[in-house]
Amino acid sequence: MDETNTSAAEAQRSAEATSQYERDVLLIHPSENSSLALTTSPLDGTNFLAWQRVVYVSLGTKMKLGFIDGSFPRPAIGSINFESWRRVDLMVTSRIWNYMSKDIVESFMFCATSRDLWLAIQPRYGRSNGPMVYKLQRKISSVS
Repeated sequence: MDETNTSAAEAQRSAEATSQYERDVLLIHPSENSSLALTTSPLDGTNFLAWQRVVYVSLGTKMKLGFIDGSFPRPAIGSINFESWRRVDLMVTSRIWNYMSKDIVESFMFCATSRDLWLAIQPRYGRSNGPMVYKLQRKISSVS
């Protein structure tokens, strides 16, 4: 009977700890390793739209999307949450860098925050390529 109570208590503590990680964006769960693969196709300059979507979904599932979309901005330096925020932001930055090709990541090494990194990547790789879109549309219409 004691063993059953102990197991139930351990399960309850584990559930409470998991719940805490799910509620607090400033906590990093032990399984949130910055070297874990976000995508099998690192950003190479030609695959931005697919890569961006994978990053959004991956960070969203970890409640870290707010660091790049601006909904969880940097607190004032010296505030009670600043160090926790910076630690998580550095993890998000590291995850993004780890899934960019080496040539590309070198261009973005000095962005101050993950938000700055995200905003710097978009104009360079997120713009539409009109001639390529036209060519693809023609190919699709010829297949129909």
